[in-house]
Amino acid sequence: MSCVYLFAIRETIPVRTDVGVTGDCLKECDHLRERCLAVSVEPLRSSGQRCFSLDRSSEADSSLLHPSADLVHFEKICLRGSLNHFHN
Repeated sequence: MSCVYLFAIRETIPVRTDVGVTGDCLKECDHLRERCLAVSVEPLRSSGQRCFSLDRSSEADSSLLHPSADLVHFEKICLRGSLNHFHN
């Protein structure tokens, strides 16, 4: 079972194909920076996929994700720390 976040403005992310769109969607979301805090990948009736950028995430406002059998949901996270911990 996957999840969906219902409280965001959705904008279509254009991709080159309609199958296997997750990687392209996540890259485009990264380019959109703070205008894309999450991505929703949804099936098309024609057996393809489309994706949407979401302007909010469940963490941003502490809302719950809702179960969905058909959607895939990704959210950005922010990791804080010193770069010194990663370099030996």
